[in-house]
Amino acid sequence: FKSVWDTRTNQAEQTKQALAKEIKTIERKLEGLLDRLVEAESNIVAKAFENRVAKLEEEKLILEEKLATCGKTRAPFAEMFELASSFLKNPYSLWCSERLEDKNAVLKLVFGGKIPYAKNEGFRTPKTTLPFRVLGQFSGAESLMVPRRGLEPPRP
Repeated sequence: FKSVWDTRTNQAEQTKQALAKEIKTIERKLEGLLDRLVEAESNIVAKAFENRVAKLEEEKLILEEKLATCGKTRAPFAEMFELASSFLKNPYSLWCSERLEDKNAVLKLVFGGKIPYAKNEGFRTPKTTLPFRVLGQFSGAESLMVPRRGLEPPRP
């Protein structure tokens, strides 16, 4: 998990650098267009330059916003790992919460995608997310249903 975290952090840093480079490119284009706009004698040409400048400024603002949010984590790795492992230890404790948001979070974290529904049969067995599939492999033997007669000896 730490390796994946570090890889994502490096990717975010590379994305930041690419965004900064793209912003500088747009700024150079803007400078060139503004110089041409000042020199333009025709109103039609000036209007075309103004439209292009507006589009470039909008792109620049979008990129600056992406740059501001890129690579920011909510908490350090150790804290996030502890939070995730505490959920994996006992998802039922979060399910028992009174908050509807917590229950929705459990559904999203445990089940991958929408829960399938068949018109004549009702809800079908949903696919679980990767952490629960991996944990299921550690559980050992395949789980089986209790026989129809049960485990207790028959009564007279």
